[in-house]
Amino acid sequence: MTFNANIPNATDLLSQSQVTLKANNIALNTSFGRNHVPFSTATNNGKHTFIEMPVSAGIPAPGPGLISGEGTLYTNTISSASELLYTPDASGNIYQITNTKVAKYAQFGTMTNYTGSIFGGWTFLPGGLILNYGFLASPTSNQTITFARPYDSSLQASDLYITLTTRRVSTTAGKEVSVESGSITATNFRIAVQSSDVNGVWWQVIGK
Repeated sequence: MTFNANIPNATDLLSQSQVTLKANNIALNTSFGRNHVPFSTATNNGKHTFIEMPVSAGIPAPGPGLISGEGTLYTNTISSASELLYTPDASGNIYQITNTKVAKYAQFGTMTNYTGSIFGGWTFLPGGLILNYGFLASPTSNQTITFARPYDSSLQASDLYITLTTRRVSTTAGKEVSVESGSITATNFRIAVQSSDVNGVWWQVIGK
């Protein structure tokens, strides 16, 4: 249904405009009701039922423009996915809020057994950073730990920050597990185990 913004004209009689005005009211109720409780429903009238935002080519430029004391929430396409972004005031600064990956959804925010004896998952941090995490029981030297969600293939080993925490049989002190030198890639890394006292290792990896 098409909304007619040019009705009524100054010289129109109500009898001339009535049909078009009625059609406009119906169109307004239909459009508003797409993601709101419609005008025609009394309970929760005017509230959002969900939010839809078409993809923007950049920071939206509403009239009269972005001003201090306001913020803009919108979507943009990043790596073939629609992501949620935020720009405060008229700063022009873009903060990425989401970082989705349809192919890896099953491992998102879980503790899934996703490869071999490796348990873990992934999530994202503000700014678009990816956090992979997990646990491996009975680790052995040269064992590969595969990320639940791979990183950008163009990254360098120094672009990833890896933290390892060991589970031990006893309270023996010392360096038990480390990242094997030169083993870090966008999809995995290898561990070196220096002590038979280790019977498990947790890891966290942060990067783009």
